[in-house]
Amino acid sequence: MYAHSTSGSPGVVSIDNCVITGNAAQAALEHGIERGLMDSLRKGADGKTRGTAYVVGSYREQEFAMEAADLVDGSAMLSLWGPDYRHYDLVVARSRATGERRVVWFDSELLIEGLAQFLPPAAP
Repeated sequence: MYAHSTSGSPGVVSIDNCVITGNAAQAALEHGIERGLMDSLRKGADGKTRGTAYVVGSYREQEFAMEAADLVDGSAMLSLWGPDYRHYDLVVARSRATGERRVVWFDSELLIEGLAQFLPPAAP
């Protein structure tokens, strides 16, 4: 049920953090990432278009989605607003199998909302 990276990348969900270390806070974080990505995939997300963007709540989820799709070297990120007033991140990545470069779409609305909690309160 849990993904485990053979590359040892710290940016992916790993059974080690959930089971072996016994770190409850880390396990909760990893399970949240897992649930969000599984929901995204069940809804037909493949990251190829805005309409099929992976819905993510963190940059770690972006990394995990790319690894699950066998994509590496994610870079050249662009954040933008969609016509539906949602935030999207576009990441250029490369297929590990073919070397083909691909743009990956992420619906990052949840990520932006999560970061907003760290903003200082508005002045009265």
